[in-house]
Amino acid sequence: MKKKEIDQLILGEIQAAKEKTNHRDDILSLLLDARDEDGQPMSDEEIKDELLTMLFAGHETTASALVWALYWIDQIPQVLGKLLIELDTIPNDSDKIAITKLPYLTAVCQETLRIYPIALNAFPRIVKKPIEIMGYQLEPG
Repeated sequence: MKKKEIDQLILGEIQAAKEKTNHRDDILSLLLDARDEDGQPMSDEEIKDELLTMLFAGHETTASALVWALYWIDQIPQVLGKLLIELDTIPNDSDKIAITKLPYLTAVCQETLRIYPIALNAFPRIVKKPIEIMGYQLEPG
């Protein structure tokens, strides 16, 4: 399938979702409901680009972060216990965003990303002149 065909397919899905009166809880519906600081919705092109990013670039990094978090939660029973206690504080009828306000869960997620960052260095540095850092000699290039 060519890029143009994929773009047309996604734009068609966006249009179909816009025509529905009952929005679901999927990512497309959330993007359709999103507003910027001026209250303006995203354009179809912006929504398409976000969906493509999530489809082709987001799953691998998300999966990697989740695997490391789950691994360490399993390895450290105290962490699992604290998480389960905190998760039990969310009422069944609360909004879907309530889980994002849990401080211990947030700390676990942030610590996982600190130890295992999904992007080690987005802006690599190139040595211009010889330098020593913590006993390591770095040469230009």
